[in-house]
Amino acid sequence: MARRSGANTAILVGCILFDAAVLLSFINVFSLFSVLAPLKSLVMLFVLAIGLLILNGVVAFPRLLARKFGNAYAIALSGAGLLYGGAANVLSILLIDAATITYVTWELLLLSIFLLFCGIIGYFSRRRELEARRHHRERASEGMTWALLLEIEELLRSKNTHGAYKPLVQSFDRLKERIQASTPFYRITGNQEVTDLERSINERLTTLHIDASLNFSNDHADQMQDLIHEIGRLVRQREQCILKNNQR
Repeated sequence: MARRSGANTAILVGCILFDAAVLLSFINVFSLFSVLAPLKSLVMLFVLAIGLLILNGVVAFPRLLARKFGNAYAIALSGAGLLYGGAANVLSILLIDAATITYVTWELLLLSIFLLFCGIIGYFSRRRELEARRHHRERASEGMTWALLLEIEELLRSKNTHGAYKPLVQSFDRLKERIQASTPFYRITGNQEVTDLERSINERLTTLHIDASLNFSNDHADQMQDLIHEIGRLVRQREQCILKNNQR
């Protein structure tokens, strides 16, 4: 960590020294031009500063860009930034004799193209981030469902010595197989009915888990059997909703 911090500090100091050298060189070379055309020289200095800021960002903060946009988008954004910075400053030299309005127009056009590209990169990187979050949420929710099923199965089998629990274990095994064979939970998006059914199934599985951990009684076993049948009905209803959604 200390080595990385020292390397980052060295990079930042190097960027600052490089920026200072470039700006001082610009002032020295274009000192007479700044007197003859102060507005245009100020715009040229502004363009140069933007190019240096982009260069600094690419050199000093590559990890930050990669975390924010992903490796592919960060590389594309960095390349576009360097290309814009180079093109803008080359354009400043090529149009040094042109009218100020012409120079500003071309620089604004180039800047607008760069910002448009940045907007496109930002849009697609945002979509990638949302997809990653959705996938993580699906996996977490699906894992919670399977954790409940496994814990309920373990509780029921631990009490399987009692004769009245055998039908419960058989019913639960059929329910587990049905859930396992159906579409993974939280995989369907944009269908509120399916989402509500999945929430209801998880709530009833939680209730079944609590019931399975309690002491045994015949009435209690009947209630659990009814609850298993109700969860099975909700699972079948969910499958029907998914089928209708796929047929649209």
